[in-house]
Amino acid sequence: MTTSNVEQLSRVEVGRSESWTDAKRHLYWLGLVVPVLPLLAAGLVAATGAGWGWWLGPVVLYVLMPILDVTLGRDHENPPEDLVPQLNDDHFYRWCTYAYLPLQFLSLVVACGYWAWGDLSTIDALGLAATVGSVGGVAINTAHELGHKHPKVEQWLAKVFLAQTGYGHSLRRTQPRSPRARVHAGGSGQLPSRSEPVLLPAPDGVRQ
Repeated sequence: MTTSNVEQLSRVEVGRSESWTDAKRHLYWLGLVVPVLPLLAAGLVAATGAGWGWWLGPVVLYVLMPILDVTLGRDHENPPEDLVPQLNDDHFYRWCTYAYLPLQFLSLVVACGYWAWGDLSTIDALGLAATVGSVGGVAINTAHELGHKHPKVEQWLAKVFLAQTGYGHSLRRTQPRSPRARVHAGGSGQLPSRSEPVLLPAPDGVRQ
């Protein structure tokens, strides 16, 4: 690529950055439908008397979402790279994520009330459990993103998000104190310190 081509592409990118706006900005609030799925399920059952409403979580995530995914197609619109730091500092997007947490645990507490005093049948209780589990499953994705952010408060929030499912996330491929680490220590029993990454042996014929 010649110097003139690089300069031309740079001018195009600068122009795109100046004119770009997030047309989907206020659609991010739709993500908060997920943590209130148990509440919506309870409301649906109360309004219609249909016991299948307790299974609303799996229906939304594994039936409705795939249909919308195929119908709407791939979204190729991404912000210009030079605007990413500015978007990271935009509190609107952060609060869309933060708001998931209280709604997640509100739904969990309400669900516990239904399990304890709601006189649910076994199949209805399982449906509510699947819906609450759907909320916790999506929370794992949310926690994953927060856990890789630099602010300590977001890393702490990631742990709270994971409390419902008891899911843990490791940044290392093998924990130094795990049995697998002992195997890769060559059977000598000499384990690396917690601050050292565990290097796994490369496959035969592959240089490290």
